[in-house]
Amino acid sequence: MLDNDYNPPSPENKRWHPMAGFSMLELIAALSILAVLISIFSATLNGIMDYERALECETGALVILDNTLERLEAESAWNSTLADRIIQEEFIRSTLAGQPGFQAACTTTGSRIELAITKSDGRILAHIGLAVPE
Repeated sequence: MLDNDYNPPSPENKRWHPMAGFSMLELIAALSILAVLISIFSATLNGIMDYERALECETGALVILDNTLERLEAESAWNSTLADRIIQEEFIRSTLAGQPGFQAACTTTGSRIELAITKSDGRILAHIGLAVPE
């Protein structure tokens, strides 16, 4: 049986409240606040991801130098030519080799050999100086 005694909401009806629900202004304000929070979260997340990428690159550069040093220690005698060949081989085997803008370098200055992993803009990610063995 259907209830045909439906009464539209009126002030006399106890279940009807004149302020029931949200006004359009309240919804717009809530959505604006939500949009600001999402943009802040997005910027923070992008910053964290950029930091993570930079940290991975620096870690990769340190691994290259560590592997190069281990291989040089295993050699009975080494010079700058061998050091350059080894660092280039380690660079090619690394994850940095597949990324544009990175390079391995070996330079000799007097009695020192400098091994470095640099970006194309010249910024050094990691480097180490070694005394040339006599």
